Amino acid sequence: MKANYDVFSTWLTLRIRSERGAILVEYALLISLLVIVSIGAIRLYGSTVQGNYSDINSTIDDNLGGP
Repeated sequence: MKANYDVFSTWLTLRIRSERGAILVEYALLISLLVIVSIGAIRLYGSTVQGNYSDINSTIDDNLGGP
């Protein structure tokens, strides 16, 4: 049991100290920021864009003789 703990402890220490882990955290933070900004933009402009697409759909239906 102690041997397993020592192996895990050594592995964890090396992972924490490596730069690869730091880069991974930076990318995770960047992706999180992009997701938050995207959700905010969708919430802010979503109804406007939906209204525009509805107007376009109505205009196409009217001009093409849709149902």
